[in-house]
Amino acid sequence: MSKLLLFSILVFITFTTVAQQKQVDLKGTVTSTTEEVVGVYVLNRTTEKGTITNLNGYFSIPVRVKDTLEFSAVQFANKVVVVTETMLKTNNYIVPLYESVTTLNEVVVKPFNLSGDLSTDLNNLPLKPVVDGRSLGLPNQNVKILSSGERALYSSMSGGPILSLINAINGQTKLLKKRVERNHRYQKTMRVKRYYADSLFVNELKIEKDKIDLFMWYCEFKDDFQAVINTKDQLKIWAYLRKMSVEFRSKK
Repeated sequence: MSKLLLFSILVFITFTTVAQQKQVDLKGTVTSTTEEVVGVYVLNRTTEKGTITNLNGYFSIPVRVKDTLEFSAVQFANKVVVVTETMLKTNNYIVPLYESVTTLNEVVVKPFNLSGDLSTDLNNLPLKPVVDGRSLGLPNQNVKILSSGERALYSSMSGGPILSLINAINGQTKLLKKRVERNHRYQKTMRVKRYYADSLFVNELKIEKDKIDLFMWYCEFKDDFQAVINTKDQLKIWAYLRKMSVEFRSKK
């Protein structure tokens, strides 16, 4: 009888351990009474994988019991929770978030005999002039730093009328203009890529990690890509990437 009891206990422990190690999708909704809940970043600290909430605050993320989740956004105070079995049994785990409020308990204004009223204190505050290229009168302090492609283009067009004409005729200037334009497009594409963690591309868009750059290059040459990224609307850009990911995967 004791051997049977011991065997049952071992089976139960093994089953419980396996269940705890099984990864499942935790589905939930972020809520707030004051702020919009779209675009909240949900990070599984344990697996270092994340996702973002949709317009209604909904999210889905792979987790195991005892994984640590962090919810973060500019407008909210960060929230950290540890995954429990009870959470996994819910069809929609609710995560209330609260507005991030930064307050100063006290402002000391005595060193300069200030009152705290900006309208009067600005005239009484002893300010030193800002030391920069403009104040020092340095030459070319407003000149933009050119990239290597831009420098080559400038050289092809500023070597005198004869050299400029030769470069225009042989197509060198046109080639350099295309190179500069391509570099600008590439830089903007890489900035878009940095908006989102690699784990979002892998988990949400189903793009293999070593194919992310190829996917971004694929999007870059779409006619409407530049118009979308020029909006600087991360949600609109993400929706576009989601649509393009389906097309990209179908062409493998």
